[in-house]
Order: sequence, then structure tokens, then C-alpha cells
Amino acid sequence: MLVSGGTGHGERVHWEHFMGAPMPTVLRLQLPTNFISRSLSRRLNRNFETCSKREPSQTRVVELKSPLSLAPRRDISHLARGVDVPNTNQFDPLCFLRETFFCSRRFRASRRSNLTMKHNSRREVNPSPRPESQFLLEDALSLRTRLERDARRRFLIEGVRAVNLAMEFDALETLFFCSNGDDGTRFLVAEARSYGARCHRVEEVELRAMASGEDAQNVVGIARQQLKSPEEAFAGEGVWLALESVNNDGNLGSMMRTAEAGGARGIVACGPDVDFWAPKAVRASMGAIFSQSLVRASWRDLLAFKNESNARWIGTALENARSYEQVEFGRNFWLWMGDERQGLSRRSLEACDELAFIPMQGRVDSLNVGVAAGVVLFGARRKS
Repeated sequence: MLVSGGTGHGERVHWEHFMGAPMPTVLRLQLPTNFISRSLSRRLNRNFETCSKREPSQTRVVELKSPLSLAPRRDISHLARGVDVPNTNQFDPLCFLRETFFCSRRFRASRRSNLTMKHNSRREVNPSPRPESQFLLEDALSLRTRLERDARRRFLIEGVRAVNLAMEFDALETLFFCSNGDDGTRFLVAEARSYGARCHRVEEVELRAMASGEDAQNVVGIARQQLKSPEEAFAGEGVWLALESVNNDGNLGSMMRTAEAGGARGIVACGPDVDFWAPKAVRASMGAIFSQSLVRASWRDLLAFKNESNARWIGTALENARSYEQVEFGRNFWLWMGDERQGLSRRSLEACDELAFIPMQGRVDSLNVGVAAGVVLFGARRKS
């Protein structure tokens, strides 16, 4: 609301400046149209000479001429309505405006409405809360990134076999299933609920968005990562598959599957390069990611463990190596595999007790790292 006044001599005075000055002869009020009611119009016309006209932006300008500047206090008691008016014969315009406009019900209601609209415009209005399944679906989709998987220590699994193994190894947390599943899917959902996992029905499109392959068998789950410490994993003897700089997720998954079939106890990752829980690696492992012991350690920790144990380190290389068929593996050894292109690093080759290669025929000079690991593991198993 804009209030301005004048003394009749062409001088314009702001409202806050003439309180205590001689009462102006004209008050000019610019009010929203929803403030002007019939009763207020009658009240103004009864005490003032008014001149009202409409302005753009839904406002109305009201000019109050010849106010009761010399009226005694008793003449304005019906305007103040109990407000403490100063003991003077001069009309107090502040009391009049406060009682007439700011204390009216229409002003208070409009003020509350404006404040509510202003408050709602500053925040995001959410008309209805989202169901829990939608939050869980967003969490599942975020697990497709390694940063989120490592932070939450969770990963995605898909397929009936992987879900059954996750329940067997106490790793299943949430299960998403499609409504058009067969009897096997419904039986699996009932078993997961009895196990204690949260089960949520989703659409087929949402299930495909979470799955890394085309055939997810109508089920996708969230499982807990099970990473063992070196002290816990290396307590006893056995065969371990040690990996250095294996960045291909498909090869990593097939190597986990091969290690399970070849009788290895688990897989050791040297450094942060190997991502056990990448979607392609989990899918290619065919559930071996739960049955195999997974260990991640630094090169210094692994070298310290080698000096304290009797396990032999056998690396794969082409130079200064002999055929794996001539190597005595025994039952307590680590098989080191490196990147397909670069192979093992120099420090790993120097730390190995023996180097082995796979004899080949034809024009091929190398094998897939997963295939090579399988050949050596099964060859060592056959000899032992």
C-alpha cells in the first residue's frame, strides 16, 4: 500500500515524514482492489471527500480530501475502535489506517494468502509423496556407477541363480520382480520374502533399465558386497588367483567363474583397478562372486604376506618362462594374471617364484586372459 500526502501548497510528503507535522489536506492511497469493500467505501465517504479511480495492475487510487484534522477525539472514537489515540484534538491518521485497513479481516486474509503463495513459490511443491518403491528404484539405478557402489557397498544382481546364491550367502537386500513372471519367479519372490528381503513389483521397462543384459529372468536384486580382509582370507593354504590391472569386466567375471570351477579359494585384486562388482562382471561370474572369497590389498601388504607364508607365486609371461606343463604347482600357490596387452608389471614378475607360459600352435600368439587362467588352473589341478 502506497501512502502520500500534500499540504495544499504543491508539496509532496511521505507518510512516515509528516507524523507530528501539520496534517496534510490530501491523502492519496494506492490499494489493491480486493482491499476495497462496500463497507470500507461507505466509511470513507462518510468521513472524507473521496475521489477513487482504477489503475492498472489491479490497484485502485483513493484520494482523501479535507480529513478531520481538527475533529475532537470523541468524533473519531468510532474510527479508532479502542485503539490508544494520542490525547490531542488532532486526528491521528496512523490509528485510522491501522484500524480501517490493517485490522480488517479482508486485509488479514489477503495478507495470509499472499504470504502463502510467496512461500510456496520459493520451494518445490510436491503434491503427493512418492512411494517407497520409487525411491528404491532410483537407488538401484544409481548402483550402475562404480562411485555409488563403492560408497554404499552394494551392487546389482540379476537372474534366478544369482538371487538364490545371494540368499544362500546372506547377501540379498532388495528384490525387484516383474509382474508378468512365471511360477518360478513367484516362488522365488515368496522365498525372498520369507528370507527377509524387501520385494517390490516394477514394470518391465524399469526392470530392463536396471539389468545389464537382455535376459534378466524377470528378477533384479540389490546385494551387499562381501569383501574379506587379507588376514581373514589368507589364514589357511590353498589356490588363489591374483589379478593386476584387469580392467575388462567381462574377462573379470569369466575369471571368477573359472576360479570357482578350477578349485581356487578366491581372487586377490592388487590395487583399486579391479572392479569386482561391475554389472558385466557380476553377470559373467554366474554367481561365483558370492562363493569366491574376494580380497583387495595393496602391493606392500601382499608382498609382506608372501614373506610370511609358504605360498608360491607363479606368474604368466612369455620371456624367461617355461611351459606350465613342466611347473610344479602344488596345493598352495598364487597364480598371477595381468592385463591382456601389457601383462604383469616388472615388480610382479620379479616377485614371482616362477614364470609359466602356455604353448600354442598356429598364427595365434596369445589367449584371452580368462581362457589362459582356466588353462593353467585346470592344468595345475590335473597334476596335483
